[in-house]
Amino acid sequence: MRYMLLPTILLLLLAFHSQAQDGSLVDQYISGSRGELSMTTDPRFPSTPWASRQLKEGGDAIPAEPAASTALALPTIETASTLAGDWSLILQDTQTRSVDLILFQADDVIFGHGTMLEGNTTRLMAAIGEANGDGLALDLLSFGEVNLYRIELAGTAGTYRAFRPDGESWTGMASVLDRP
Repeated sequence: MRYMLLPTILLLLLAFHSQAQDGSLVDQYISGSRGELSMTTDPRFPSTPWASRQLKEGGDAIPAEPAASTALALPTIETASTLAGDWSLILQDTQTRSVDLILFQADDVIFGHGTMLEGNTTRLMAAIGEANGDGLALDLLSFGEVNLYRIELAGTAGTYRAFRPDGESWTGMASVLDRP
């Protein structure tokens, strides 16, 4: 009995060790919750819709993929002179507001989120805008005390007009401190 216990323990340790090296289910769950998904395919099934159709139309084996064709190629989203990344702005009127944003870009559409520091108050911000030539039109919407800041930038400077829900509005200068 004693001689059977030692090999059993060694086999269990070996099994746990190999599972830890391959990544445990807990590790996979945590990675998945962070959005870190790795795509895996089952070799028993076709990997693409095209291969699946070919198999359904009468083939016993999974056929090879078609040759790449420029006519069938899907367009990719280019980030020409990318505006995506971390931005820092200063909005100046009778007060000075510091804005830190994380912006994303799809073609000429800009969107993101960040914070605005106004005095000792930090507000969450949503951003949406459009790249236009060398400029950027960006709308910032603050949460909590709702205000809309409509910013027009050309290079590293520009102007903005701000709006409150009660209809009050004001204008100011916008400056880019840091950008990608």
